[in-house]
Amino acid sequence: MEIIGKFSDDIFNDLSGILSSLRYKTVTDDKKFLELIFMQNLQSFKNKLNRDDIPMELYYPLLHRTAGEFLNLKLATESLEIENLDLGPIASTITRGKVTIKLEGASPKETFEKVIRLMLNSGEKEMLRFRKFRW
Repeated sequence: MEIIGKFSDDIFNDLSGILSSLRYKTVTDDKKFLELIFMQNLQSFKNKLNRDDIPMELYYPLLHRTAGEFLNLKLATESLEIENLDLGPIASTITRGKVTIKLEGASPKETFEKVIRLMLNSGEKEMLRFRKFRW
């Protein structure tokens, strides 16, 4: 089992890929900010899991949370132009069993905020699988 340990160019490239799927173009200045958010989320995962390491199976939930927090902070500081983002590829509704989640909002901003909330909650159930209990 591989372990996630520190921020690297590969992680930055993967985060850039997630962000570019929403047509957000990362710039050099974003790298340090993404690194800080990633390291904060990495430590948060370690704390929630009661572990000193993070298994590779939680890599993508960690990336999605990092990207979601990055976009949320950009939105909160009004340094993100939602009109330039392409929300077209995002499904308007997701149904699993009897549960339906509607992502399409009344405005592009509302739709974007719903997508961010989903990203920020990524991996909650997967984390239960790797949690260690303290005795």
